[in-house]
Amino acid sequence: MLNEISRSIGRMDYLVIASDGKIEKKSISEIETVFGTSSEYYRNLDELLVSGASVYSGVFKGTVRDVLLLQQVTNSLYCETSDSKIVDLVESKSIIPTKQKSSEIITNASRLFIKEDGYNTPIAIIQLNDLSTKQSERRIVIESDIDSNFKIKIIVTDIDSNEKYETTI
Repeated sequence: MLNEISRSIGRMDYLVIASDGKIEKKSISEIETVFGTSSEYYRNLDELLVSGASVYSGVFKGTVRDVLLLQQVTNSLYCETSDSKIVDLVESKSIIPTKQKSSEIITNASRLFIKEDGYNTPIAIIQLNDLSTKQSERRIVIESDIDSNFKIKIIVTDIDSNEKYETTI
């Protein structure tokens, strides 16, 4: 997903990454590679305020052209099937936007429950077609895509029937 953003905004001249220290160095390297630039990374609020003031000033002076804010998912998202199988969708601390695809899952579930880590109440339920006249198990693949506005799209593909189920949260 970061690659898609980089194509839409062009090359970045300057990148500032601010975090509470939870972004891994590997993620920072990926961001720098995608945007073709090096970054300044701030973990301290005082450093961030000083840097933020200089970026803000640069925007008004015209020396800073683009500002991109990347957020992180605070809690992980997962899918629980009605037959109690769990599939991770998005890890906590993933940088938004992010996209993930699960490997093939074999289940006899008719419902999928999308949940946030630490909460038992589902934030979405996906009802799959009834299998009573078909085989008892189905093979599915689940994709999750979180855009920069925190909209979460979940796409479930039934491999055997090629049916797709989609919901946006």
